[in-house]
Amino acid sequence: MKGLSQDALVALDPLRDALHAAALAEADETESRAAEEVEAVLTAAQQRAEEVVADAAAQGTAGARAAAALRSARARREANELILAEQEALRRALVDQVVRAAQGLRGEQRYTAWVDHLTRRCHEALGPLATVTPSPSGGVIGEDGSRRLDLSVPVLAAAAVEAHAVEVRQLWMP
Repeated sequence: MKGLSQDALVALDPLRDALHAAALAEADETESRAAEEVEAVLTAAQQRAEEVVADAAAQGTAGARAAAALRSARARREANELILAEQEALRRALVDQVVRAAQGLRGEQRYTAWVDHLTRRCHEALGPLATVTPSPSGGVIGEDGSRRLDLSVPVLAAAAVEAHAVEVRQLWMP
């Protein structure tokens, strides 16, 4: 969120609080699924690594050991890539859940007040002549010439999840 004033950051506190509350409400379910999925990936990776090591020991030659070490490294790398890909998928799913939760507030008075607040923030950041339009995904987008301020729900949700990265990482820690 580079470029936002302290006032803008403070003004976003209600959104952060709402997004954080929505994320926490769904975190238990996501955490359970994430833990199960990560455990399955870790188990498969460990099993694959053990198979590679057992195969290398059975071959018993220096060449086989070198090949086994290469396969073991490859298996560890593949397992790590699978884990990282799964973690990224879980992070994206969490952002999507936060977006849906925030978008679910549409039609409520507090959503309208929040959009009005975002509109004021755009004008404060970009100037009174800035054009501020509703984002189809919720929130607003302000523009003044070549300057643009995206305060849409997906951008703010991603920023909120990133701001709580330490807590989010706990979702897939064993």
